[in-house]
Amino acid sequence: MEYIVSYFSELYYLLGEMAPWLLLGLVFAGLLKVYFPQKHIDKQSLGINIKEFYNELD
Repeated sequence: MEYIVSYFSELYYLLGEMAPWLLLGLVFAGLLKVYFPQKHIDKQSLGINIKEFYNELD
């Protein structure tokens, strides 16, 4: 039982340590989405579509 409590205690600590960086990443991704619309990203990806890529592998 002590191992389970210790595991969840460490998990809670780890999530607390990661939370600010995860939020920063979400904000950064949101800013990228606003300033670089999807059509600009598609143009830069050389026209490679993920679904088409995986269909080509089959």
